[in-house]
Amino acid sequence: MVSNHILSPEGIPQIKGANWITAIGDKCLEPIGGQSALLAGLDENFTREAYEGGVLIQAGQMPQLGDRNTQHLPRYYKQLSDLLKPIRMQFPEGHSLLAGNEGESNTEATNNWLARFDDSD
Repeated sequence: MVSNHILSPEGIPQIKGANWITAIGDKCLEPIGGQSALLAGLDENFTREAYEGGVLIQAGQMPQLGDRNTQHLPRYYKQLSDLLKPIRMQFPEGHSLLAGNEGESNTEATNNWLARFDDSD
């Protein structure tokens, strides 16, 4: 099983981010100290299941809803996202996954979505 990732310009695997259930390959985890370093940052609210070549993490017992506009971020997704932020992909200008809203480039919309569990400035 291989997690969904892309390579940075330096050849380092990066992921899209965290969600209720997140699969991450060991190669992606190397820059943040590996699986043991990631798991050390998670409490009893996270279910972990190792598989050959990575780990599957469930953030909380049930999926959570949130609202970035009111800063109601899903607690467990945010906690996992904070730990994974150093290996989260960042799309360069001209590349995207999403269409932008009015006044927003596709790249900006994509990077904003990838950072949806980050605290707003």
